[in-house]
Amino acid sequence: MSFPTGDLPDNAVITTVSLRLKKQGLAGGVNPFGALKGLRGDSVYGYFGTSSALEAADFEAAAGHSFKIMVPKLKAGWYTLNLAGAKPDINVLTDYGG
Repeated sequence: MSFPTGDLPDNAVITTVSLRLKKQGLAGGVNPFGALKGLRGDSVYGYFGTSSALEAADFEAAAGHSFKIMVPKLKAGWYTLNLAGAKPDINVLTDYGG
């Protein structure tokens, strides 16, 4: 995922990083976090590949940081994943949109 940070003030300080996923339903009645034994993620400063568009090579590109397997709890219809390890990969340079 990528999002612009250009609207943040220049002196903004990022104190936490989390990803929230809204549960819409279950395919086959199986909780994917239980069936797959959690969720694993990678982050990188800049792009995984050669552009900001998602491309097949992105899935083979080296990560800046890898996250351990996380099994989030469902609360009020949302899963929240703590991605504090991604803080170094948040791009605050203006040539990347923020």
